[in-house]
Amino acid sequence: MRPDPFLPFPELHTGRLLLRQITPADEQEVFFLRSDARVNTYVGRQRAHTLDDARQHIQKLSNNLLQHTGITWAIVPKGASKMVGSILLWSIDWAAQKAEVGYELHPDFQRQGIMQEALQAVLEFAFQTLEFRRIEAFTMGENLGSVQLLNKFKFSRDAAAEQVFRAEYPDDAPLQVFVLTA
Repeated sequence: MRPDPFLPFPELHTGRLLLRQITPADEQEVFFLRSDARVNTYVGRQRAHTLDDARQHIQKLSNNLLQHTGITWAIVPKGASKMVGSILLWSIDWAAQKAEVGYELHPDFQRQGIMQEALQAVLEFAFQTLEFRRIEAFTMGENLGSVQLLNKFKFSRDAAAEQVFRAEYPDDAPLQVFVLTA
């Protein structure tokens, strides 16, 4: 791993996508993703109500990057300027060489293989550049699209991790824990 793997910000390129840093210019798109009921159906978070909520979230992402606790990419189709989703590695544990992956995508762009392409790039970055040994994903079992995506990448359910999670966060009990190891 290079001395600071987040400087300069590691843009990732795929056949159809640019994964780049989220900036204040993305506030409208971030607001949509964090406020839209369809995007947030299976996400246990407070929905955004104002553009200021989106601005605060963008600042939080910037702070996570500076503190090396998370890195978030805007998902942008090549030839476009606006992001259609995001994907991140967060809850980074450098000592254990692991992180959690999370993602969200505008409904108009779902079921087109976009998240599969983005996830492939991020997993390669996590395992090859950051030299992580484990990537975790938390999703609700009813979120069939996410479960199918994780299965495509050979993530497996981790029953022990689910029990620990349920003991710590009983209100979030429907979440399933998936794991991919190097």
